[in-house]
Amino acid sequence: MFASVFCVVLLSAAADVVTGMFAPDGTPGNSNSNSVLSLWSQEMNTIREEALRICQTKGYHYEDTTGSCYKVHIEPRTWAEAHAVCTFEGGFLAVPNSAEKARVVSSLYPRGAEIPDRTWAKYYDPLFVGVRNWFNAGEWLGMHGERAVWDWHAGEPSTHIPEEYCTGLIGNGKLNNCVCSNKGFSICERDLMTILKQLLLKRLFSSETYLTTSTNLNV
Repeated sequence: MFASVFCVVLLSAAADVVTGMFAPDGTPGNSNSNSVLSLWSQEMNTIREEALRICQTKGYHYEDTTGSCYKVHIEPRTWAEAHAVCTFEGGFLAVPNSAEKARVVSSLYPRGAEIPDRTWAKYYDPLFVGVRNWFNAGEWLGMHGERAVWDWHAGEPSTHIPEEYCTGLIGNGKLNNCVCSNKGFSICERDLMTILKQLLLKRLFSSETYLTTSTNLNV
């Protein structure tokens, strides 16, 4: 068991080293020309193209300013249902944990869509995102534990309605906390660097890649 865990950690660390050679948008960064890893430059471009292709499948589109792909679902779902759909598609509920991500996610708000049988004004139709008060602990965190200065609507997060532990963007593009069982739109995110790492793990430790690299190095 320990050996298996150690191998997983080692492989992940190796992928981290190589993904560190990419810029935040997934393009190969500057590498030491004397480094063995510089021989991977052409291969890394190929891997990035494949990662971009995968990132943009199933209706997702890439935003180079955030390094992520996004997809809006207008079918009304609860927060948990939306989370499940994003996970099934290989992503997660979008986390607007920077000013640029908040701008991009806000720009994708489906203003022409409708949520039937709502009990609130259309202005407050939520576009569910991956920020919530986990376990009612009083702290608003992203899907992966991110802490950020979230871009809240004035007066939010509020506490006057019980069980408003989830969040969604509303008509003005700001965050509003809401009841998780309410129905809303949702926006999923795929992180390009995560896809790159997964592809690199496959390429780095496949026999074909090893043999190609060994031949180039005259090993």
